[in-house]
Amino acid sequence: MFVSSFALLIAALLNFIFPNAIRLFIYITTLSTVLFLVVWAMIIMSYIVYNPQEHKENKFKLRGGRMMGYIVLAFFFFVFILLFFSNNTRAAIFISPL
Repeated sequence: MFVSSFALLIAALLNFIFPNAIRLFIYITTLSTVLFLVVWAMIIMSYIVYNPQEHKENKFKLRGGRMMGYIVLAFFFFVFILLFFSNNTRAAIFISPL
């Protein structure tokens, strides 16, 4: 009950600050995209520095190994750069906590 009430309070405050619902939606989705990219970039970076001996014994392997990890990081960086091309997503990047 408290969590849903708190979420509704946050939504009402955000709607008061940004009366345009579409712009608010773009800001929230861009912010969540940036945070998603950061979390998964940290996961991929930890995979890259993972001990190779333990990797050989592990059942859950990334196809392509470390090279694929670098490719995934490059793709994440490419997506992050694409967010700068739109005025709305650029503004949301600037308010992200990074």
